[in-house]
Amino acid sequence: MSSQYNNPTLTGKSILFADDELHWIEGLIEVATAEGCEVLTCRNASRAIQIVKSRSIDCIVLDVMMSPGSDFPNADPQKGGFVAMEEIFKLKPRQSIVCLSVLSDQNEIDRLKKRNVLFLRKAETSLKKVWQTIEYKLTGLYRDRSA
Repeated sequence: MSSQYNNPTLTGKSILFADDELHWIEGLIEVATAEGCEVLTCRNASRAIQIVKSRSIDCIVLDVMMSPGSDFPNADPQKGGFVAMEEIFKLKPRQSIVCLSVLSDQNEIDRLKKRNVLFLRKAETSLKKVWQTIEYKLTGLYRDRSA
């Protein structure tokens, strides 16, 4: 698959995949690894925030419908990604985030967009399109691969 996506400017870029169901995004993790990206994973908001505090991350791929983790006991147990997003933006206001989720509430989707978070619907967006979006967030360049 890497020959299809090959982009040498991605080598060494770091991506944090924050999702409580990592099996849904195994393909993305494999593509990122094949491209030479440093891949980190976590399953809740608390851990995502700890990672962002401890190091520089080029792009975060975030599921908003995950556990908030032990640091946020009063948060909605299904909306931990929003907690993570708000805390991350307090730490790093220009952090690049792509939301990959089954979220369907249009008000919440609009909330993401207002924060300059790109939203893609999990299981409805092709692997190719999701990777293209992540690549854009990592490089600032859009490459059309439809040909």
